[in-house]
Amino acid sequence: MKTLYPIITLLLLSYAVVSPAQTAPRTEYTIQLSEPSLSLKPGETKSVGVQLARSRNFSRYKAELTAPSTLPAGLTARFEPATGLFDESTLHISAPADIKPGQYQVVVRCDMGRKLKATVLTLHVGESKPEIATN
Repeated sequence: MKTLYPIITLLLLSYAVVSPAQTAPRTEYTIQLSEPSLSLKPGETKSVGVQLARSRNFSRYKAELTAPSTLPAGLTARFEPATGLFDESTLHISAPADIKPGQYQVVVRCDMGRKLKATVLTLHVGESKPEIATN
């Protein structure tokens, strides 16, 4: 019987522990990116996931995602979906072929229930290597 108590305790503790990413916040909501940074070559398009964790009070509010940060000329950011009752979205970033290589900060904003939250995506734009034609 004495060996049964530690096993039951271990089972109860393992059942009660839940990862923070899966737990909804007690109040308001949170916004997270699937990756904190992204590497992109000129002329390329890549995507990153955007997750929203809502409290019960925020479950009925529509979310509106935007990337209003000052982006270099030609760089575009598009969300799919951008507005609605969703918990996951995809941010598509496209760089023009003539973009200047460097590191850029993309602010990802969410407006929900008159509360504004934001997170930052670090974008590394590297030079594309010229392709060599072979016969």
